[in-house]
Amino acid sequence: MATGPLGVVRRQASFVGNYRHVVDAQGRIQVPRAIRKAMLPESQGTLYVTRGLDGCLFAYPLDTWQNLAEQWELALNDAPSFEKRNEIRVMTSHACEARLDGQGRISIPAYLLKAVDIRSEALFVGVTYRIEIWNPDRYEAAIAAAENSFEQNMRNLVSFRQNRQSG
Repeated sequence: MATGPLGVVRRQASFVGNYRHVVDAQGRIQVPRAIRKAMLPESQGTLYVTRGLDGCLFAYPLDTWQNLAEQWELALNDAPSFEKRNEIRVMTSHACEARLDGQGRISIPAYLLKAVDIRSEALFVGVTYRIEIWNPDRYEAAIAAAENSFEQNMRNLVSFRQNRQSG
């Protein structure tokens, strides 16, 4: 469940796991079955794909994207700084709507694939309420350090969560 900008509690999809899929010549990629099944009916088979952090793409189901857009609007009204407006501009100007076709594929524009060096293969990674789409080699390099220090990272994550709950 997620709380919307007006305090309304909303259901929210949750994504986990990682899945490797081929990118065809038209930039179409099969969305993994587990991800399609986790998407809520409210998403209407639609993902919004945009540039993400650390060299990947972020993909949000339609309902999650709409919740984010509402939060961005409130943020603009609460703190209408030039920097905040630019953050939102960058996030939305790079975004595209990607509807699942009859075969469970989405089309991602070439400019987004090029920005994160995705060519013939893509790796879908479930990260709670969003999906990250990676060049598999780039993902392996990015995650290698975290894998090597998994136990310490887990302790840090638990500590972070406890600090947020108590503070």
